[in-house]
Amino acid sequence: MGHAAPVKLGGPGKGVGVSQLWVALLVGAILGLQAIFWIVFAIWFRNKRRALLVSMQHELLASGETAIRGPEGALYAGANRGFPGSSGNGLILLTRQRLVFCKVTGGRIEVPLEQVAAIREATWFRRSYRSGRQHLILQLQDGNEVGFIVADHPGWLDAMRQAVAR
Repeated sequence: MGHAAPVKLGGPGKGVGVSQLWVALLVGAILGLQAIFWIVFAIWFRNKRRALLVSMQHELLASGETAIRGPEGALYAGANRGFPGSSGNGLILLTRQRLVFCKVTGGRIEVPLEQVAAIREATWFRRSYRSGRQHLILQLQDGNEVGFIVADHPGWLDAMRQAVAR
């Protein structure tokens, strides 16, 4: 038994084969679903980030601490040990006592400045390269390292070094 040729729409020699039409419809449906997913995700992410910002501002007011930098958007690049290993987007905040990072998806990293021995920067951190962007790396007294990527790298590097020097 042989295979039948695809049925042409619009008469002999004209139009698109049914199988081609189904492929086009399937691709269109997949692209439409992808667009809907990413639009919904972007709205959720923006709202979650906004709520996280308000929460961090309230926490800052309640603690009586003064913000040196932030809260502002950043990427947690991970740590060698003792902190969550997975990276993530969130908000970073520096006070005179601590550095706080809250992931948009949940999770919190808090580093008391008294535990920071030094601050360094590197293009690579934990076998990760982020399009040539510099990682801001906190070297802790126990030998651990915690990394972040911030938009204003020179400003954060300077603020961190001044805060740790106090």
